Amino acid sequence: MEEKLKFIIANCCQLDPSEIKDDAGVNHTPNWDSLVHIDIMACVEQEFDISLDTKTITALITYRDILMYLKDFG
Repeated sequence: MEEKLKFIIANCCQLDPSEIKDDAGVNHTPNWDSLVHIDIMACVEQEFDISLDTKTITALITYRDILMYLKDFG
């Protein structure tokens, strides 16, 4: 799960997955801005077969937040 999520974030941010650290997040990771965040969340929904509401999308703004949500969800 961790590697899939790092790959999604890296792909959306046009980075190498090795550049996605545990503290990666909106405005703290190259290219991860609010627009890319929407792309990341759409890919997370598709990859993990879940549906996220707007409140959740706006709350999950770091790699750790998203990972913890996925672990709790699954």
